[in-house]
Amino acid sequence: ITYQHKKVVDALIQKGEYNITTPSQSKTLNRFRDSFGVSTFQKTYDYIFDRMKKKIKNKSDFDDDIIAPIWGWYKILNPKRINYDNKNLYRLTLEIDEKKVLLSDFVDYENFAIGGLNYVYYHKKKLMEELYAKEKEEGPEVIYKVFDKMINKKHLKYAEYIQASFFKLRLKDVVSIEKVNKKDWEGYVQDWDL
Repeated sequence: ITYQHKKVVDALIQKGEYNITTPSQSKTLNRFRDSFGVSTFQKTYDYIFDRMKKKIKNKSDFDDDIIAPIWGWYKILNPKRINYDNKNLYRLTLEIDEKKVLLSDFVDYENFAIGGLNYVYYHKKKLMEELYAKEKEEGPEVIYKVFDKMINKKHLKYAEYIQASFFKLRLKDVVSIEKVNKKDWEGYVQDWDL
């Protein structure tokens, strides 16, 4: 399942596929920064992209102009707890080959995305400084190893909210499209990427 706004659904129907190629399509990329000024969402998006590219081998599933993944739900315990800006929101039920999808724990992802390495190394500035220094020498893989617990298979088995990220939303993968009734949602409104 993925929740998308009407403009995305319209583009999907018109073109047969949809992907994120401009920053205006992705509101969360630079939302939070850690204590070192690093965009925490950009770090986790880069991480997700790296792991998606390693898993999703078919070149037709990725274009070089794609800058952010599309998010869906593989497992969602209570959809009413995950709220969106629900004006013109649609629920798309999908059937996508698992080889084209990366699964991650939503709770861990949000903690990493908002808190970055502060989430892992809370009040351990020296360890974070060492990690950032090592990243400059060896590359982002040093930090990505810290984030790998987000896609740990054992952890995913027990998590209540599992998100699925993929590069392209294709009309041929859509089983159904339903307009979401505002009364279906409760709680606060988020304005995140969908």
